[in-house]
Amino acid sequence: MEGIQAKFAANLQEFRKKRGLTQEELAKKLGVTFQAVSKWENAKAAPDIFLLPTMAGIFGCTIDQLFQGVKREPIRVDKITIGSTVFDASYFGELDRSSESGYAVKLEFWRLENTGSIFSHCAKAFNVLPYNNYPSIEVERGQVFVVDCHTRSGSVERRYYLADGTIWRDMPSTREIIVDFDEF
Repeated sequence: MEGIQAKFAANLQEFRKKRGLTQEELAKKLGVTFQAVSKWENAKAAPDIFLLPTMAGIFGCTIDQLFQGVKREPIRVDKITIGSTVFDASYFGELDRSSESGYAVKLEFWRLENTGSIFSHCAKAFNVLPYNNYPSIEVERGQVFVVDCHTRSGSVERRYYLADGTIWRDMPSTREIIVDFDEF
């Protein structure tokens, strides 16, 4: 048990610092004292289990990542063609959503590599996808993601998301972009 608590403590501190939050700022968002956050980060105590979803939302990670850290290595590297351009695409796995209401039962995630700023001109759509929906990916500004949405009807919709600094419901999020295939 002590090993898990120590790993959680280290991950909590890393996530907090990456979001640029002080212990006091995090405490305020969670409705606890900064002393409680300090105890968690020093593995002297653990947060109430009901705070974990809120923490994951603040940090843009999953609850599992709070305990295990962010896995930064892709499962494999694929090729994805957009228009006439072929991109290396790091595949990071899938997210099962079959138990949730909504149209998607599964999401699959790729990060396009070496895109530079070529997607920055794309029009923004309304949809956002918070960082904590991405499995084992440390999302950074400027990255482009391909997300295949497997629907309840059995179809697959491919969507493109840009990490552009969007904040949605106090959570860092990627914004869907509209890709004009004739431009690539």
